Amino acid sequence: MTVDKKQLTVVTPEATACYAYVHEPRPSLNPGGEPQYSITLVFPKSTDLSKLKAAARAAAQLKWGDKMPSALRSPFRDGDEDRSDDPVFSNTIFVTAKCRDKPGLVDAALNPILNPMDFYSGVKCRASLYAFAYDTSGNKGVSFILNNLQKLSDGDRLAGRRRAEDDFTAVEGAGGGSKPDPMDDDIPF
Repeated sequence: MTVDKKQLTVVTPEATACYAYVHEPRPSLNPGGEPQYSITLVFPKSTDLSKLKAAARAAAQLKWGDKMPSALRSPFRDGDEDRSDDPVFSNTIFVTAKCRDKPGLVDAALNPILNPMDFYSGVKCRASLYAFAYDTSGNKGVSFILNNLQKLSDGDRLAGRRRAEDDFTAVEGAGGGSKPDPMDDDIPF
């Protein structure tokens, strides 16, 4: 079967962004390894992933033809099995994609996202991915390279950090700014 390389690039359905290292590369966990941008895309199990699976299949066929290796590593992971301790991954399939160069980031109207606070773990997004097959140190499988991301909407932040607006209540009569404390001159520290 002939594989057209255009089959290897695909835009995902809507996903929840997790572990979004898309503004600065994540340091490598391997000594001497290169830092990489990366993201984990989390899909409800009901999501149609047929285009992603077709791209992964095409990458495997391009590398191995009809002689697929046994124990081929899949890029699709079951959240209930691989992350059973994390409720974000309950009833999901997830894929991790990485790249060396910073991915393009746009919003739903295709405006560039420049503020790192605007794209975070928890946003709803789509990704442009490139499927490739690998055979490294006895490991054989298919993975995805991250090309670009489109933020579709905000979501619950998954960083574990609360927003300041959620921790405090407004002070009555506060108009912003702080007033000098008349006691400041008498405080020795």
